Amino acid sequence: MEKTKQEIRKECRNARMALSECEVEEASRRAAGFLLKDADYRKVETILAYIDTQQEISTRAILEDAWRCGKTTAVPRVEGKTMEFYQITSYEDLEPGHFGVWEPKVHCPVYEGPSALLLVPGVAFDREGRRIGYGGGFYDRYLEKHPDHHTVGYAYAFQIYEHLPTEVFDRRVDRVLTENGFLKYTGEREQTK
Repeated sequence: MEKTKQEIRKECRNARMALSECEVEEASRRAAGFLLKDADYRKVETILAYIDTQQEISTRAILEDAWRCGKTTAVPRVEGKTMEFYQITSYEDLEPGHFGVWEPKVHCPVYEGPSALLLVPGVAFDREGRRIGYGGGFYDRYLEKHPDHHTVGYAYAFQIYEHLPTEVFDRRVDRVLTENGFLKYTGEREQTK
């Protein structure tokens, strides 16, 4: 019998919260290493990334590298039922926001530039690029409005499932990256990364 989204959310959250600080740091370092060497990352001018919370795999090494390389960086802020990405130039541009997540301060400009590389968090991903989010639908709605961004699901290896239950509004990501490297998609979406 296939697990429900709620069961998968609970399973992955429990596994994430059981990680030690050392395990989070090591997995985050390894995943960042793969992305920082990736040709898509190196050539893109703008990185859209989440600010990790509650033991998520960290995007901090990616943001810090992007700042050193002079890339534009933006992170999300939730306002009501919508989410937009706002440009930041350092951690000083962040303040506590919704759900205890660090978000851009109100003076930060909204990112309205060309397509970017977007790191997408999720509770779980599968080998077709499907994703289970945290339940608010913020990323699905954002991605529907911005289909030109190149999306990379960013997660721990234990968050990868063979197949996930999906709904019509769920948006797939272009690629998925864990601390073990980029997933090779199966079926019609197979890629050779």
